[in-house]
Amino acid sequence: MEQWILSKKWYHRLTQHLLFWGGHLLVFTLLSGGETFWNILLHALINLIPQMTSVYLMIYLIFPRLLIPKKYLLFFVIALLSLTIISLGQYGLSALTFPAMRQEGFVLRFWLSNFVILGYTTALALGIKLLKYWNQRERYIKELDNARLETELKFLKAQIHPHFLFNTMNNLYTLSLKRSKKAPEIVEKLSDLLRYMAYEVSHPLVALENEIEQLKNYMALEKLRYGPNLELSFSINGNVEEVKIAPLLLLPFVENSFKHGVSGKMGASWITISLEIEKEVLQFKVENSKSSQIKDETGYTQGIGLKNVKRRLELIYTDKYDLKIIDTETHLIVLKIDLS
Repeated sequence: MEQWILSKKWYHRLTQHLLFWGGHLLVFTLLSGGETFWNILLHALINLIPQMTSVYLMIYLIFPRLLIPKKYLLFFVIALLSLTIISLGQYGLSALTFPAMRQEGFVLRFWLSNFVILGYTTALALGIKLLKYWNQRERYIKELDNARLETELKFLKAQIHPHFLFNTMNNLYTLSLKRSKKAPEIVEKLSDLLRYMAYEVSHPLVALENEIEQLKNYMALEKLRYGPNLELSFSINGNVEEVKIAPLLLLPFVENSFKHGVSGKMGASWITISLEIEKEVLQFKVENSKSSQIKDETGYTQGIGLKNVKRRLELIYTDKYDLKIIDTETHLIVLKIDLS
């Protein structure tokens, strides 16, 4: 129904106008009295000419040129003047058809009556036009807003891909310099991650199970790099089946824990990650030991990963997430998302 009312197709709009004027004729014909039905109908049809003139002058000329630009005083003056002139013309047209209306003393009463009816009809049509205009404007603004958000999200995702690839290729480069036998395994897991990025992240939501699988791939890549010097723990609680989440939303937090909790640390280090689903609420915790200030051999500096994921949380899960970053003796990130 709403689509039909707001439709811009000519036959839909013609039907709307016919229904408006048909209903108008019916109401004023039934409300009139003291004459035969055909005289009443003829009178209503004659009055329809100036009424249609007033309505279409208002909604197609005065409304867009004065009311939309917010020229309220000029709109009021022009509207009042046009109603006065058209109602006088309406009297002249009726007087030519019905000579009895030329009686002395009848002119003022008839003109005032026509002015009120003409004003009511024009105001009713203008009210409908305003409702349609505001509704279309709100839809347009919403579409623009959605398009802006979609563009921004695509831009953020596009930034995530080279950011992640840069870090992983640094890992591969480091192992290649050491002529490590682990390099082929890294290439295989990196291939899986890139395949996932190429085919999955274009969707607004993906299966949480798939995201977890990619987290495991990434952690396996990092574990290969750091070996026994890294103590890594990842636990999952709750039913993750059939749960959907925005793609690549959790990975930056894990990536951050490696880059700032392990890179540059000479001795043993640890990372503890837990994911829990309870009543459609996801809780994701990442805690890691703090890295020393020794420069990472990859030359890594803080990138845009965390900034991007924070922005994506604001855009996708507005008022439905809580993110805490606690920096004490360890570094702790706690993310809660209502996925309902």
